[in-house]
Formats: sequence, C-alpha cells, structure tokens
Amino acid sequence: MRKKILSIVALLLVAVSGAWADSRVAIAQMQNGNITVGEVAASGTVNVTLTVTPADGYYITADDIIVTKTTSQAMAPRRTPGYTDKIAFISASVDLTGKGTYTFALPEGYGAYVEATFTERLTLTEVTLEKTELTYDFANPKPQTVGIKGVKAGNVEVPADSYAVEGNTQTDPGEYTVTVTGLGHYKGTATAKFTIVKEQMDIDADDTNTGEEVSNVGMEVTVVDPEQKTIVIDNITIPESASGEPLTIYIPAEVNGFKVVGIAPDLLEKLQNVTDIYLPDTDEPIDIGEGTLPSTANIHSPLELLDDYALMPSLQENYENLKISAIVTPTNKFWTFSSGVDCVLPDGITAYTVYMDDNMEPRIVVIEEDKLKLADGRRGIRANNGVLIACNNGEGGNAYEIVASPGNQKSGTKPATTDAKFFANNQLEPVIEAKNYPAGEYLILKDNKFHSIAANGSKVSACKAVLRVK
Repeated sequence: MRKKILSIVALLLVAVSGAWADSRVAIAQMQNGNITVGEVAASGTVNVTLTVTPADGYYITADDIIVTKTTSQAMAPRRTPGYTDKIAFISASVDLTGKGTYTFALPEGYGAYVEATFTERLTLTEVTLEKTELTYDFANPKPQTVGIKGVKAGNVEVPADSYAVEGNTQTDPGEYTVTVTGLGHYKGTATAKFTIVKEQMDIDADDTNTGEEVSNVGMEVTVVDPEQKTIVIDNITIPESASGEPLTIYIPAEVNGFKVVGIAPDLLEKLQNVTDIYLPDTDEPIDIGEGTLPSTANIHSPLELLDDYALMPSLQENYENLKISAIVTPTNKFWTFSSGVDCVLPDGITAYTVYMDDNMEPRIVVIEEDKLKLADGRRGIRANNGVLIACNNGEGGNAYEIVASPGNQKSGTKPATTDAKFFANNQLEPVIEAKNYPAGEYLILKDNKFHSIAANGSKVSACKAVLRVK
C-alpha cells in the first residue's frame, strides 16, 4: 500500500510544471503568466532564483507569489509527512509589472512549492488636467507645463507613480494633446487636450461718431523676428457690445518693445464696422495683407508714408475711393511739400513755386489754378513736384488733410523719387524719401525763411522740398 501511495504522489508531482523530477522546487500550474526556475542543487542550503513573466496586460507582486517549504521524498522518514512553511524572498529585481527575478533561500533537507496569482492590469479611462488654457507670452516665450489633476481607471484613482505623461509641456500657441500611459498595475492610455492662446492686448479705439473711447477692443500678435523684435498683428477682436458702432482704430507702432511691421491678411469680416484706421508713425510702412482693411474705411497715414500706403496693392480700393489721407499741422505760415502721388489740396491753400533771382534771393510765384488741376479734376499738387504752401489763415497751427488722388501712379508700383519738373522755373526739388543734402547747394525752409543747410549730411524729412541754389 505504501508503494502505491508513493507512486501516486510521484505522478502528481510530474504533472505539475517544474515538478520534483530532477529539482527540489516544484511550480504549480498557473494562468496569465509564467514562472521558471533554474537548476537547483539536490542537497544543501541554496539560493533559488525564480524568473517571473506576467502575460501581456497582467501584473504580479511579491505578495502574490507563495513559496512553501516542503519535506522532500528523501527527508520523509525524518519529517512529519505534509509539513509546510512559507519562505520569504531575500531579493528581487523586477519592473513595475512584477516581471523579473525573485530569489529565496532553500534550507538543507527541504523542497519548495511555488504558487502565483497574476492580476489583470486596470485600463486607464480618464485624465483630468489642472488647466485647459494657458496664455502665450510673445515677448518672453518659454515652455509651460500643464499639471495632471487626476487619472482614473474606471472608478479607481490611479496614483501618480503608476502612469507616464507625455505632451503636457509646450511653448507656442496651439492646441495640444496630453497622453498618460499606464504603468505597473495599470495599462492603456488616456488623453486630454489643452490650448496655449495668444495674449489678448488692448488696442486703442473710439466711437467714430462721438469720439468716446471704446474699451475691450483687442488684438493678437505673432513674432516675426525675435532678434529684431518685430511682430505682426494677426487678429483684431471687437466686443459684441461695439459690433454695431462705427469704430475708429489706432494701429500701434510697437507693443511691449516689439515693432509692428505688418497686419495679417483676411481680417476684413471682423472689421466691417471700422470706418477709420490710423496707421502708426514709423520709419517704413507696415505691410498690410490682402483683405485686411475695409475698402470703405478712411486710412489715415503719416504724411511721410502717404504715397507708400496709397500705392500699396492691398489698399487699392481705398486709394481709388480717395480714402487715404494724412494730416499735417504746420507751425508756420509757409511750409514746403512734395509726395510720390498726386495729392488733393485743402480749400483755401495757396501753392507757390520758388526760384533764385540774380541776387541769389528766393522769389515765390503763385501757381496758376489750371496748373493745380489733377487727373481726376480736383485741385492739388502732382506727384514728384516740390512746392511752397501758405496756410489760409496766414499763420500756422491749423490741421490740414492731404488726400492721395489716383492719377498716373498705379497701385502696386513704388513711388518715384525723381523731380517731375512740372512747374516752369521752379527750383524746389521734391524730397520723396528722407535724404541727406550737401551744404552750399541747397536751402531749407525754417521759420518762413530759406536757410543754408548747416552741414554736410543733414537729412531732410520726406514730403518736404529743398531749394536748389546751383
């Protein structure tokens, strides 16, 4: 009978994965993972290393692996049959899923029986961000990080050390996706979105009819060249409360130390109620994109840039509709003028040519009215001619509007800089672009009198005229 029982035990052990056979360690059958053991000495106290591999989507912990000390067949006469005791691990080298190696000490005279339970990893279902919107600082762009408020796998809160995060640190404006990936006891991914929006900055605006300030008109900008500190305005927002009012908008020359060099195209639909736009006083004209400003809007330009804006292709309809103008406020009765486009003169303004007499004294001559007729029939000064103008009140201080008139200068062309010499015996030369003039050859007007240019290299502002003496 004893032999029969021993034979049955032997058969059972062989049926178990890694059973006694040639080893003192037997591995129970298991699902969703695998445990293997290397060669173990037949006698003596030895360290035994188990290699544990969870199946994909499962994990295990040391507590889930039960190693039981057993009496071996050889020791059975000296031990109570069936005697068992648990053996603890002395070391482990595993990843977050429990995959790796576990080592325990097996005493002299004992075998070991290994059982394990692998658990399915929970699937991530949700990630919540601390913020879903950040603001881009164009003047000092730097990476910004969105924090993780919480992660769930169903109704289970996932601890922070059980997931990895990607995509939550970004710099530029845009929409971004944060991805969290389960680690250890958790699997799968969950995503959430956040945006970095451009900063909304105030832009000056008035009610065109009343002149009262309109608040909450905003703009967004994009950096063109961070080293040169240049930007373009790429969005202008008008509050709903002002969407029906006629508005006047003032484009800034710079924002936070960055020079405005352009306005992006296709803002037209947002600016339909804008009746007047004041462009900034800059050294060069800013670039205005196609479809940006309403063709019915009055474009107010600095005098020195009037011809540049009048001939800009994106403002062609404004130019042809006599909607581009500049305001000049002379400080004295007389002032010199020229432009790269035909310009309509305000009523009552008197225009003169100037020549040097035999005594080298300046003499002024009133320009006849028929010489002041432009191509469109209006009264004005033709392009590329220098003239002297007298204020109609006999003194300075009044503001005058100079309107660009479409004549021989076509939209899309660059203003000519040469003297057109339309008026006979006129020694005033136009200054279409700011230019240096040599001393001794030209006079400039100051305090109603012509004076010699003091030194070589003196720069004369655009839209003035100089008197040639040689």
